[in-house]
Amino acid sequence: MQRLRSILTPLASLRLTVVLFVLAMILIFAGTLAQREAGNWEVVNSYFRSFVVLIPLRHLFFVNVSGVLPFPGGFILGGLLLVNLLAAHAARFQWNRKRAGIWLIHSGLVLLLVGELVTALLAREAIMIIDEGGYANYTEDIRRVELAVVDETGAEHNLHVVIPEPTLKKAAGREPIAHDLLPFQVRVDRWMDNSQIIGLGMAGPELRQNNRATAGFGTQAIAQPLPPTTGVDQQTVDARSAYVTLIDDQGQPLGTYLLSTLLAQRQEVTAGGKTYGIELRFKREYQPYTIHLIDFRHDKFVGTETPRNFSSLIRLVDPQQHEDRQVLIYMNHPLRYRGQTFYQQSFKPDDSGTVLQVVRNPGWLLPYISCVMVAAGLVLHFGLMLVRFVGRQRTAPSGAKGRAGPPEPALQGETPRVGWLPSVAAGAVALLIVGGQVLPRSANGPFNLDELARVPVTAQGRVKPLDTVARSSLMIVSGRQTLRHEGRTLPAVQWLLDVISRPEVADQYEVFRIDHPDVRSLIGAGPQDEGRKRFSYARIKPHLSTIADQADMANRVKANQRNGYQRHVLELASHLTLYIELQQGAQPYAVPPLEPGEEWRPLGQALHEGHTTGKMNPAAAELSRVFQAYRDQDAGQFNSGLSAYTDLLAPHLPGAMRKAGFEVFFNRLQPFYQGTVLYVLTFLTVCGALLAGAWEGRAWAQRLGVAAVTLLAAGFLLHSFGIAARIYLQGRPPVTNLYSSAVFIGWVCVILGGFLERFYRNGLGVALAAVIGAATLIIAHNLADGDTMQMMQAVLDSNFWLSTHVITVTIGYAAAFLAGGIALVFLFMGVYTRQLTPTRFKAMGKMMYGVIAFALLFSFVGTVLGGIWADQSWGRFWGWDPKENGAVLIVLMNALILHARWGGMIQQRGVAVLAVAGNIVTAWSWFGTNMLGVGLHSYGFMNSAMFWLLAFVVSQLAAISVGLI
Repeated sequence: MQRLRSILTPLASLRLTVVLFVLAMILIFAGTLAQREAGNWEVVNSYFRSFVVLIPLRHLFFVNVSGVLPFPGGFILGGLLLVNLLAAHAARFQWNRKRAGIWLIHSGLVLLLVGELVTALLAREAIMIIDEGGYANYTEDIRRVELAVVDETGAEHNLHVVIPEPTLKKAAGREPIAHDLLPFQVRVDRWMDNSQIIGLGMAGPELRQNNRATAGFGTQAIAQPLPPTTGVDQQTVDARSAYVTLIDDQGQPLGTYLLSTLLAQRQEVTAGGKTYGIELRFKREYQPYTIHLIDFRHDKFVGTETPRNFSSLIRLVDPQQHEDRQVLIYMNHPLRYRGQTFYQQSFKPDDSGTVLQVVRNPGWLLPYISCVMVAAGLVLHFGLMLVRFVGRQRTAPSGAKGRAGPPEPALQGETPRVGWLPSVAAGAVALLIVGGQVLPRSANGPFNLDELARVPVTAQGRVKPLDTVARSSLMIVSGRQTLRHEGRTLPAVQWLLDVISRPEVADQYEVFRIDHPDVRSLIGAGPQDEGRKRFSYARIKPHLSTIADQADMANRVKANQRNGYQRHVLELASHLTLYIELQQGAQPYAVPPLEPGEEWRPLGQALHEGHTTGKMNPAAAELSRVFQAYRDQDAGQFNSGLSAYTDLLAPHLPGAMRKAGFEVFFNRLQPFYQGTVLYVLTFLTVCGALLAGAWEGRAWAQRLGVAAVTLLAAGFLLHSFGIAARIYLQGRPPVTNLYSSAVFIGWVCVILGGFLERFYRNGLGVALAAVIGAATLIIAHNLADGDTMQMMQAVLDSNFWLSTHVITVTIGYAAAFLAGGIALVFLFMGVYTRQLTPTRFKAMGKMMYGVIAFALLFSFVGTVLGGIWADQSWGRFWGWDPKENGAVLIVLMNALILHARWGGMIQQRGVAVLAVAGNIVTAWSWFGTNMLGVGLHSYGFMNSAMFWLLAFVVSQLAAISVGLI
């Protein structure tokens, strides 16, 4: 027994655990970057389901260097982690109630590793393509192909002879392939793993001369090899092609054929008195049941190409099981049958049929069970720690809470009473700031622009007030929500009204922001325009054709390969398109449905239909009179016509009118901007309190500390109102896109900072809450590009998962950033000041530890919920998608810090250094993975965002270097 323990002890080492975590993070990061150059499945098999992987050095050092690094693959690292876990329980852990959480966590992790192994070895994915009104009784594996020769002369069944892909590739350029059931042999002259088909009429003379095909479709087209598809290509599946020569029994060629998965129909060949069909197709697996497609639906939001719903109404017929029933399959609602799960994956390009993903995974339940075990273990283990901590805080003397030494000179300890005056003064400041935004304005003149602002319209699929359309449109083209013209500030709704009603006036407004000097030169900007950032449409109009040509050329370049000029010229072209659509009445959809079965329509379309048919829509007629009255500058007619229009809408759209009015108030209040101002004031007040404490002004320090808490509370209330308002207006949980995630992360950090201040009362919780709250709202402001409350695409249209997975994982992000913020203060106080007293040293160490544990819990649970959502959406609990990889990197980083601390490898300063590194990992997961242009969560490359992300990473690396001094 002693000998066994001596063998297991090194394998059970926490140092080995930490090393394996580090190696796993490197592998996952490199595998994520590799998906920019190779398809997801190729990376999964070569990185995560392999024993050894050769990682290109350019993926690790971000420079274009040659060479590779041999590295342990997923099977080796997963196996070692499994051995490490089992050895730890065998050698070090003894069962007791205090360790029940640890046992649950580790048991669940063992099951999770086993589940991933089972999935890697046994899971199979395929698709089933069915035309509407048709049926299918087989699935296709789009990652494998086969050459099929079909004899259709049988009385009852067709005879299919198939040659699998490995055999075809092995035989390329070698001996022909023979089969007893075929009257000819198949010689593979050339094999292409990926290809494109070009018509001979479009091919050059050299290609036509080298065409190998002598029969079939290949006499009209030629195949060209292409590199393997990557995660950033529009084509997501390699198109295999081959040139094959068929040789009869006498050794005479029957012809050379071009076969490809890009060809939809079989080609015919005659041999032995029979006609056979021959094709290169995806590998098929025939099923004992038949699925008939009764109806396929692809619904879009009004006026957009954004999918609102995909659904397939099918009839399932299985004679063996006596099944004959109808089932509706739609996003997040699959069909489970005979050990397979059918998901609504895609559709045929012309909406004439559906594409179902069919998944068979014998181990699909293992991740569910294991994750429940781990989550329960984390809650139990850290919950007990929290209970003990709170108990100690309650039993400690009131003057000793949150510290283990003498009183600090700044914001804690026994203090004089400061009264209510600081809170009242801070509250009055907050009311003045907020009141300035919501007080009625009298600058509208004789035209009732306030009522016009509340008129509901539809844009980007969402019903919203005209005020929001105006603000978001002006923000897109100009970068501002108001317009400066001839020394006056015009509201956005007046700008939009001029665009619609008085285009000759609106064309003179300088609203189009053009920053790139080469794009400015396209409109003839020269030295006389030095310092000018915005230009009028009248100035740009003579150069529209030039801009269109340049944008067309830029659009032919892949998004992640465009230079700054190309991105900016495309941006200007899109802004001009928006302006023209607004001017022509194509946007927004301003005419509402007044009768059952009607939909929102653009005003221009409704007026054209009315003039054509002689039956004018009453809403279009009233709204047209309002705009005409403004064009004539007839305020009386404008105001009366607007009242008549709103009276017309009131009985038909009461909910929309009510929400539109509330949204105008929300827009005017600007709660996130005002919250940012209050958070900045909070931080400045905390700094003043710290300075007062340093100057022995203890009473002033306390007064300013109370004022800071009051300002923080006011900012938090505004922040909370903004989030609640967005929930009401969208009918969605608080996090639906990057903008809302930034808003929510800041909100959570303010809450956590408040809890830290409640327990430790040293001013740090208030300061960090204010800094992170303001920073995230500033980030959100810079992420805003038009309306930030977009409609959800069909695959994301699930309030349940948005309320669980997205919120939980975002709380994990917030906690990780808060831990990193505490660590930054800890490191800089320790290196550059003498303020890191023993009391603060111990308190901040506890704060970091507790917040990291909180971050681990929520990031793990959030990641697990995301896996369950993915399993419900497309049948894959874990697909190593970049966003999934980013989430697991956060989990591993937090686990690494805690295990290194438990193993005595690091103390407080080491925890702080790693927590700052956690900021980098979290920022990469939050933003970096979205900008790779890869995977199911990709939002596209954003040049400015990438710059700031890199700047943030550099700043954190600098802080880490400070911590290592």
